[in-house]
Amino acid sequence: MFISRHATTHLALGLHVLGAVLLGGCGNGDEHDPSVVVTAAGPVRGTVDGGQRSFRGLPYAAPPVGPLRWAAPRPVEAWTVVRDATRFATVCPQPVTDATGRPAVLGNEDCLYLNVDAPGDSDRPLPVLVFLHGGAFRNGGGSDYEAAAFSAKGRAVVVTVNYRLGALGFLAHGSLAAEATDEASGQYGMLDQRYALQWVQQNITAFGGDPGRVTLAGESSGASSVCNHLVSPPAAGLFHRAILQSGACTSPSTSLSQAAAEAAGSTFAQNLGCTANVAACMRGLSAVTVAGASATARVGAGLGWAPAIGGTTLPRASASALRAGDFHKLPVLLGSNREEYRIFVALQELGQSSAISAGQYTGFVNATFGAGAAAVLSAYPLAAYGAPNLAQSALLTDFAFACPTLTTAALFSAQVDTYAYEFDDPTAPTQVPSPFIEQRSYHSAEVQYLFRQPLSAFGFGPLPALSTAQQALSGTMIDYWARFVANGDPNGAGLPGWDRHLLPNGAVQRLGQGAIGPVGTFGADHNCSFWAGFGV
Repeated sequence: MFISRHATTHLALGLHVLGAVLLGGCGNGDEHDPSVVVTAAGPVRGTVDGGQRSFRGLPYAAPPVGPLRWAAPRPVEAWTVVRDATRFATVCPQPVTDATGRPAVLGNEDCLYLNVDAPGDSDRPLPVLVFLHGGAFRNGGGSDYEAAAFSAKGRAVVVTVNYRLGALGFLAHGSLAAEATDEASGQYGMLDQRYALQWVQQNITAFGGDPGRVTLAGESSGASSVCNHLVSPPAAGLFHRAILQSGACTSPSTSLSQAAAEAAGSTFAQNLGCTANVAACMRGLSAVTVAGASATARVGAGLGWAPAIGGTTLPRASASALRAGDFHKLPVLLGSNREEYRIFVALQELGQSSAISAGQYTGFVNATFGAGAAAVLSAYPLAAYGAPNLAQSALLTDFAFACPTLTTAALFSAQVDTYAYEFDDPTAPTQVPSPFIEQRSYHSAEVQYLFRQPLSAFGFGPLPALSTAQQALSGTMIDYWARFVANGDPNGAGLPGWDRHLLPNGAVQRLGQGAIGPVGTFGADHNCSFWAGFGV
């Protein structure tokens, strides 16, 4: 069985020198060639398909190699000859499991590239969507998403981004912190994301985009990244709306305390044999060695990699800042999926080649919730679900996704326009075929309704095409997202109405086949009054 980079994740966010940005050719003999765009660093040639243009593998920062490993991103070296931009660049180094079940590393350290999809027939600047991929800050890449269909239907410029991952992106260590001035270590991937937003401000006009209408969006750890930029002072003005898909700002996985991150970084370095001249020692190791070791690194209560809190970039955790009202005030669209955790349970069960047993379920609850375990087992009794895997999926969906989303949305809605949803299509094409559990509206299921994903992100082959009914839901969702990107409001002609601030009253906009509209039982459906007693 082959399980790709996302599966291995789940079983454990200096400008360029400003240059001319022009539409048209650059020394190619045709000043009206729509496939050529001049960026601040040099000209690039993408592809044109009908009225749609695509540009792949655009460098937005210098390769973070050698002395630039574990350093803030630097400007890319300019070029004059038209650069090929017809193919995706490599993803950043990340641990995977190969076809034989052995650990491996995918990607290359020279990975700070982004991709642009843009309509080529607009006579006015179009809104911009910058999408940050998920993968628990350890896996994924901008090339996971084909955004041409969204761009064409939504009349928007779409940017997908690679950023450093795992230890290469989020290693915190005292020796690295000593090299910085006003920043903490352990934020390199987040700095990459901000640098990409700066690239957008500088270059997106050349692709037909409006730098004054940029939406920062993300799914899973990509959504957690958006949370961090919402509370990051240097990110002010780089984006104007935010979309959070299955990643709540009140989740502890959004960021790590500096103390916890540096303690984990010290252990990580020691495990790699670096106990003296640590920064130099670790830079002397191959990217494969560092990324491979990222696979099993853990911090605190089972957390993996995440940005470390500290310095000017992330002075406080997003949850703390949000509760204090200290965040960039802009419209927010956010939500979760009806059965988020079923896919993680499916992966666990495939890994052990059997369904979760009653003993495993009880043992998990006792180990996770300690003194509160009896109350949790009473609220999620096996008898109410019919199978241990369904009970565990419901419990963790509510605890880790649905109720934190409720809390996050309530905090946002007190100060900004907030639109909350629940994706609920129980027939969503599955990423992980499993004989043990039906995954229904699982974590990441909604992404394929927005962006084309020809292959399972979990390494299980091609995904089936959306059915006619699923395509209709996909069209509505793209329309909602595109209108929000354009105006900060998902409503528009021909769409079911979506009210602001539903979640504080326990209601969300249900996104399902033939059933789109407000549902007032979200909090009750996910037992959020119970989890409030746990501080969720």
